[in-house]
Amino acid sequence: MEKICVIGAGIWGTVMAHRLASRNADVVIWAHEGETAENINLKQENTLFAPKMILHPGLKATDSFSECEKADILINAVPVQYMEDVWSRFSVRPGIPVINLSKGIENRSMEFPAEILRRVTNHKNPVYALSGPSFAREVYQELHTAVVLAGKEGEEARRLQALLSDETLRVYRNEDLTGVEVAGALKNVIAVGAGIIDGISSGMNTQAAVITRGVAETMRLGRKMGAKESTFLGLAGFGDFILTCTHAMSRNFTFGRILAQTASVEQALEKAGGIVEGYYTLKSAVAMGQREQVELPIMDGLFRIIYQREKISSVISVLMSRDLKSEWGAYSS
Repeated sequence: MEKICVIGAGIWGTVMAHRLASRNADVVIWAHEGETAENINLKQENTLFAPKMILHPGLKATDSFSECEKADILINAVPVQYMEDVWSRFSVRPGIPVINLSKGIENRSMEFPAEILRRVTNHKNPVYALSGPSFAREVYQELHTAVVLAGKEGEEARRLQALLSDETLRVYRNEDLTGVEVAGALKNVIAVGAGIIDGISSGMNTQAAVITRGVAETMRLGRKMGAKESTFLGLAGFGDFILTCTHAMSRNFTFGRILAQTASVEQALEKAGGIVEGYYTLKSAVAMGQREQVELPIMDGLFRIIYQREKISSVISVLMSRDLKSEWGAYSS
């Protein structure tokens, strides 16, 4: 039986490890906090990041990297900004597949998760990304969910697809790893904007416009980076945008809503309920748009609100008074 190691014991990593253990896979989860590992082993619960979720008794936890170095499959669930620090602390056996669950762009290097994983493993391991509309709590509850596994097509991809799929989690394949990662990162940014709109009670018309035009911005940038247009209309694109931009279970949406209500970035970060990837990714997204010479008006506006402390009403006025143009002409902005 293959040994699987999940690196990172946040809620998504915990749920994925639990689901695999429930299918009798040999799974160990690495936790940064020794207390978290101890609670999983003794109480079958991750009280810090996944409280009130009883975990499968076959799931084992550790705060040592020795078990990970023995694994046949590695799954990354470490937040993007901390990935390099964690993954540089242990050795990965060449050739074994690495599946990424995290979404975002590392601010220091402006790299997506797959790029970080390729670099820290010296390009000796196949890298995949699992993405799509999937709140971890609902996956734990075994509510029907569909996601995509992005990476090189072939026998390895089909094998991992079968490993991750079960009666309530359906995994599709997608070769467009770049597009899936761009969509996964930037939907968190647009979710902040959708949360702001909800927080100022601007209405569903406005929220729908922000989501749709946010997808258009993401598609423009993704296309410039070599991604396929179809990816942004699928599960990793529109599917994930719809989920993350419309529900308070999304930390990014919640952050935006609290920010709008309190006018305090600090309070919103504190009360959002975890790491707000969209807050960090926004910096890199705007810089990437400038580098690729792609217009990102909504993201630029969010940058002005969050990092330059401009008034929300002023930014909205600027967006609504931009030059009129065709919706799709050259991916119009």
